[in-house]
Amino acid sequence: MCGCGTLPAATVEQRQETEAMLRAMPQVTSVKVRSGQEVADQLRRSYERSGDTKRAQDPSSFGDVLHGVLRRAEGFPAIAEKMKSAQRVSMVFRSGVNFWAGKAEAQISLCGQDLFSRNAPACRQSKRAGATRVVTETRVVTETRVVTEEEKAAVVTRLRDLLGVETIYFQDSGHALKIAKLSASDHRSTETFPDSFYVKFPDPALARAITPTIKPMPGVLAVWPAQGDAACCPADASRAGVTSHSSRVIPSPASTTSIRSRSARSSAVSRCPTS
Repeated sequence: MCGCGTLPAATVEQRQETEAMLRAMPQVTSVKVRSGQEVADQLRRSYERSGDTKRAQDPSSFGDVLHGVLRRAEGFPAIAEKMKSAQRVSMVFRSGVNFWAGKAEAQISLCGQDLFSRNAPACRQSKRAGATRVVTETRVVTETRVVTEEEKAAVVTRLRDLLGVETIYFQDSGHALKIAKLSASDHRSTETFPDSFYVKFPDPALARAITPTIKPMPGVLAVWPAQGDAACCPADASRAGVTSHSSRVIPSPASTTSIRSRSARSSAVSRCPTS
């Protein structure tokens, strides 16, 4: 609900009315309310765990959030249309399926041709090798530099040097799209997703070193916490059919010098975990 940035916050009465409206809908089986402060605190803690002190100190505020569980996913469009009419509702969206919750502590997104990369300073280094122009009908919008195989290998090597890294997974944009479609079966976006590494630590506290170490490296778009919120994302994507060679373990040793394409086959490359 409203309460983010400069938007006026919803009153207690408006939040209660909206909650009652959502609970009254026959497509909804249950509703959980989370305060904006709770959402903000959880987000900051997740950034602290991955060593991102800058985002952890971000003073941004959030509005209250209502999580509704549906009887059937097909009921979402009707609910979204109805709830958008409620007072002080800023947006209505599907809760995403977090395939990586419990399987990794950090996500390293790599520069690509996706929207985030095109707007990220780290990926807009047009004077360096590999820059690709994104052009409209009338002008050049930006020049995006896609991560190279050498830069991917350098990231893997640096990760292997970090204390406590247990497993490194590589996820290509195709696997990311499959996960997006699990959250929204009617997903029709033509936008691509960046390739990413996901990193598992036996002790999550060790993940604090990953952001300051990896984020400044060439070809890295961003480093994010990979852990999801079970209250918002109860579904397990691994039980919904996401088993693909496009997400796989990067094998040891650290002397690995390249990341194979999604079509590559090798006994040393395992598929991503399914439980």
